[in-house]
Amino acid sequence: MKNDEFPPLTQQPLLNVDMTPDDKLAIRILEAYRYNCDSKWATSSDGSCDNPIYALMNQYNDERAVILDKAIEKLKLEA
Repeated sequence: MKNDEFPPLTQQPLLNVDMTPDDKLAIRILEAYRYNCDSKWATSSDGSCDNPIYALMNQYNDERAVILDKAIEKLKLEA
């Protein structure tokens, strides 16, 4: 892998969010960020990650997902 190339992701991230100004806007933004937490770096041929830097980024995605899941659930309860 060259320095300017990134390994593949397990799924393509969302690049756009429906920004219609309504009561569901905050949830849509958080859900898009949450969806992107499932995009993991895959550095080995079997789809796993054997590179410590990318593995740490995947771990941080997992940790962010937990926090976002809680925030989304709270917002849905308030709606």
